Amino acid sequence: MIKIEPPHKTETVAVNNFEGIRENFGGVYVFKDRFNNVLYVGKTRRFKKRLSEHLRGYGRSKLFSQHIYTADLYTLREEYDREIYETYMIDRLNPKYNVDKVYRKENEIVADIKEKIDRLEARQFELVEESDEIIENFNRDYDEESEDDYECYDEDYLALLRLGEDLRGVERLDAIESEMGRIRAKINYYYGKL
Repeated sequence: MIKIEPPHKTETVAVNNFEGIRENFGGVYVFKDRFNNVLYVGKTRRFKKRLSEHLRGYGRSKLFSQHIYTADLYTLREEYDREIYETYMIDRLNPKYNVDKVYRKENEIVADIKEKIDRLEARQFELVEESDEIIENFNRDYDEESEDDYECYDEDYLALLRLGEDLRGVERLDAIESEMGRIRAKINYYYGKL
């Protein structure tokens, strides 16, 4: 197993102080937001030029450029050092906006997908039970015990009461069917990733 030690941080620069960076230095940089969350890790031959491009929102940077608060700079002269340390820091820091060089063990990915499928299938089961209960209550007759509760109402009022409850049931069944469709689509999507 290869053991890599992180490089020593050269400096931390605030977003409003990028212009003060010396022009001909390069290495690995780590963007953080104001809460010290790691946004992005990159490498460059020239810090000043590359950081300015990120701040202007070029390419994928438009997703996070407005959140950059500081940049930790690690000065590294050799390209192979920059490549190794960028990959190492992406793996260790798990930045939110890096999509390349993100390595996760296959069994972790499969476990995450299966957990998502399990949660979706559990929700599906809950929705089926709820819809069965709603359908069971359609056109029900009030049993003898509950007649006393409704004896002061005439038949027309009771019919309207039942109709209102049935309409609410139909609306809920429609919402359940929509949610079930979204769940089925997500489950199919996740099964496609396995």
